[in-house]
Amino acid sequence: MAANKNQTQKAAGRIPAGQAQKTLTSRLTLKLKNFVGRFSLSNISASSMRTAIKLLLLVMLVYLQSILWIGEGSFADVRRLKQSISELEQKNKSLQARNQQLIDEVESLRNGLDLIEHRAREDLGFIKEGEVFYHIIKKQPEKERNEQKK
Repeated sequence: MAANKNQTQKAAGRIPAGQAQKTLTSRLTLKLKNFVGRFSLSNISASSMRTAIKLLLLVMLVYLQSILWIGEGSFADVRRLKQSISELEQKNKSLQARNQQLIDEVESLRNGLDLIEHRAREDLGFIKEGEVFYHIIKKQPEKERNEQKK
């Protein structure tokens, strides 16, 4: 009677959930075994295996060479980065020299009056007490004087 019930359910298109799952799993397992069996290493000849290995090694070589010559971390990238480092080091040296010059000037302003006196005379036109300032005016050529009069 149970076998008759299964046949009736199959004919009606109804299979109990647990039984349907087992049937589907067993079918998929069988198909997967057949598929994998086709590609097992025992079925491949030695010459085909050598060819496959050579092809795999060639692909790996091309990939590694592309990493070496192209892209981030390649020889060209390293050379560009070294050039950039060199330029930045040169710029850094010139900025350090300028900083040292400014530090020396600040120290001179803090400690010595000579630089202050020099700046006052040159930039502001100051003179010391007791000094006489002479302002020499150049004589204009006659042609320029006539033009100014007109």
